[in-house]
Amino acid sequence: MKALDIRENDRILIIAPHPDDECIGPGGVLLQYAKQCEVIVLTDGRQGQGDTAPEKEKQIRKQEFLNEMKRLNVGCFRMLDIEDGTLLSHTDCMTEISLKEYSKIFVTGLSDDHPDHKAAFLCVKEAAKKVASEEMPECYLYEVHTPLQSPTHFLDISDAVQGKCELIRLHQSQLKELPYDVLAEQCACYRGTLYRMPGKKIEVYEEIDLSEKTDSVISETEILLQKERVNGWVLKRWILRLLESIRIVDELLKNGITTTYIYGYGELGKLLIRELSGTKIHIEAVIDRRAGQFDGGKIPVIPLEKADHRLPVIVTVIYEYPEIERNLKAFGFEKIYSLRSLLEGMGD
Repeated sequence: MKALDIRENDRILIIAPHPDDECIGPGGVLLQYAKQCEVIVLTDGRQGQGDTAPEKEKQIRKQEFLNEMKRLNVGCFRMLDIEDGTLLSHTDCMTEISLKEYSKIFVTGLSDDHPDHKAAFLCVKEAAKKVASEEMPECYLYEVHTPLQSPTHFLDISDAVQGKCELIRLHQSQLKELPYDVLAEQCACYRGTLYRMPGKKIEVYEEIDLSEKTDSVISETEILLQKERVNGWVLKRWILRLLESIRIVDELLKNGITTTYIYGYGELGKLLIRELSGTKIHIEAVIDRRAGQFDGGKIPVIPLEKADHRLPVIVTVIYEYPEIERNLKAFGFEKIYSLRSLLEGMGD
C-alpha cells in the first residue's frame, strides 16, 4: 500500500450516498484538506435510523450535514436530494457535473453492501463517460458498510481520528442504532494493526481507473431486493400507524376523498383494498397494466385507458412512483396520491 499523496493544488471531490458517509469514510481527508474539498451528497437521507417521519428525518439530516460543513469550513458543498433508497434508478444524476474539474474523487464502491452505495459508484461512472481518458481524475473507493478487499492507499489519521469521530457525532440522528463513531475509530485501529503500523490509525482506499470497463454490475436480483427494501419501509410505517389507531381512511376523508381508484394490484394494493373495505371510501376500480390477468371480484381491475381521469387515484407501486405519476398526468389525472406519502404524512 502507498501513502495517499494529496498536493496543495489538488481539487478533491467527495461523493457521499447519504449525509454522514462523507465523514464515516473519508473523514480524515475532509479534516486535513477541507479547503481543497467539494462534497456532494446524492440522496436526502430520509430513511435514516429509528422511527422519525421521513420528511422530518430528511430535514434533520440536512441540518446535520450543514453543521458539519460549517464546522469544517468547506467552501463548496451541495445535496442533490434524490429520494433515499432509490439511487439505483438515478445513476444519471451526475452527468451534468464535469469531473475533469477535479484531480481526485472519493466515492463508495460496488463491493459495499448498501444498494445506494453501489449506485453512487455507478453515478460517477456515468459522469466519467463524458471525460477524455487523459483528463480523467484519480478515483479512490472508500469503505463504510463493507471493508475494502484490495486497498491500494492509506492515510494516517492518528492525530485526526478524534476529530473524525466528532464529525460523525454531528450526525446524532444516525447513532441511535449503530455507533458509527466507535466503528470508524475501531476500523482505523484495525487497519493500522493489519498493515503492520502498530499504534497508527489509518483510513484505506482503493484506487480504480474510471476509464476502464467495470466487470461487476448491479444485477436484476439486487434491484429487486432494493424494491423490496423500500416496500418494507412502507409496511413498517403502515403497521406503526395501525398500532397507533391512525388509519388511511381518515386521511382520505380529511382530504375530501370519498371515491378513488387504486393503482397497482400487487401486495400493497390488495392490503389497501382490505383496509378500505367497509369504510366510507368507495373504490371505483383498480388500475393495473396487467388488468386482463386479474379477477378483482367485486372491484373491477381495469387498464389505465378505461379510467376516468377526473377521479383521484392512490398509487400503491412505490419504487416506480415517479414514472407512474408522469404517466398518470399524461392521461389527464390531477388528483394523484402516493400510498407512501399518505403513510408518511399521517399523524405527524
